[in-house]
Amino acid sequence: MKEEKENKFLILYNNGQAETVSKMSITLLHMVELGVAKIIFNCNENKAWIRQDDGTTKEVTITHVNGLS
Repeated sequence: MKEEKENKFLILYNNGQAETVSKMSITLLHMVELGVAKIIFNCNENKAWIRQDDGTTKEVTITHVNGLS
C-alpha cells in the first residue's frame, strides 16, 4: 500500500517569522492579500501563493527549490 503524504504549507510572514500548517484556509490566503504574509508555499506540489501589486493573490508554480526539505 502506498502511504499518503501529509500536506504541508510553509508560511513566510513579513515580520520574518515562519510556520508550517497542514491545511490551507481562506484566512491564510487573505493574509497574503493584506500583506501580512509574503508567501504561502505548498511543499508537496511546489506551488505558492503570492501577492500581486493590485492586492490580489496569484498562484504560481515553483520550478526549483533549494534548501527546503
